[in-house]
Amino acid sequence: MKKIGGNDSKISIRQLEVFRSIVNAGSFSKAANLTNLSQPTLSQTMANLERNLNTQLIIRTKKKTIGLTLAGEFWLTKAIKIINLVQSAQAQHDSIYLENTLNINLGAPPSMQGRIEGLIAKKAVEIPSITSMNFVRFVDSSQVAEALLSHKINIGILSNENIFGQRGSLKIIDLYSEERLWAVPRSVPISDVIETLRTAKNINSHPELTKYVSTPALATWNLGTVNWYRDKLVFSEPYFKATTHLSAIQIVSAGLASCHIPASMIANLSKGVKRKMNFFDIGETSRIMCLAFPKHFSSSNTFMEFVGKCKSTLVQEYDLIRQETLSELDFIVIK
Repeated sequence: MKKIGGNDSKISIRQLEVFRSIVNAGSFSKAANLTNLSQPTLSQTMANLERNLNTQLIIRTKKKTIGLTLAGEFWLTKAIKIINLVQSAQAQHDSIYLENTLNINLGAPPSMQGRIEGLIAKKAVEIPSITSMNFVRFVDSSQVAEALLSHKINIGILSNENIFGQRGSLKIIDLYSEERLWAVPRSVPISDVIETLRTAKNINSHPELTKYVSTPALATWNLGTVNWYRDKLVFSEPYFKATTHLSAIQIVSAGLASCHIPASMIANLSKGVKRKMNFFDIGETSRIMCLAFPKHFSSSNTFMEFVGKCKSTLVQEYDLIRQETLSELDFIVIK
């Protein structure tokens, strides 16, 4: 093999994978968490790659984020193509020669954790060629997307807004549109809530309605929340900030504020927490949930059989959750 660079080292697939992981993560520290490699290891690997190419690829900023040189942009494009080519060849090899062995690593955000894991596990054991099933939990859909791109998992359940720009490398299968619910402490009478929305005034001056929980880390979701409050409850301020929907709902259950949550989140809440709130359907779709996986897995019949079972299971389960929510909770539709 012809050597690249001015020394005896060669460019390796591992170096290109590390390079892509750092770029996808946006920093060395985030890439370390995603790849389970130490920052010194990542730095050394990148240094070796840049030395082999006799040029700088990554620009390290004072804010500990990264940028790309022109050479970095060139090699990122090449790295993606090379890695995808190798992965595709590996998948084809497995499909032809190792179809009887398949390891599934599935990631999901909090709203999809809990009861769905047992249902998907049952579908996995129905396929003899699946030799192991590993569930990986993440705090939000953006982390699921990052794990897919860094190959920590090979299939994810997440909001499709987090992988909109990744259709070149990922296969995306939409599952269902999910409602955005408004959670309000039960201390506020339902009649006052409805009248408050109708008049845009805080009827009977409920302090719980003067504050809401924002989720800045969930950027697209939070934008919808902020716009809704500005339009419907102009007197309410984003007093609290939370990193996850679960944290937001805990603040609401304490009677301190209101918040927005995805409908599927309710299934994972305890009865005690549910009893402290009323949930209002405000007539908005919050997000489209999907299954996503690297495109090269499409060549595996076993993997695609599992994907088909997952899709039907998740769609049916969401319908059940929706019906349970309507029947068990004080669930009010506001048009």
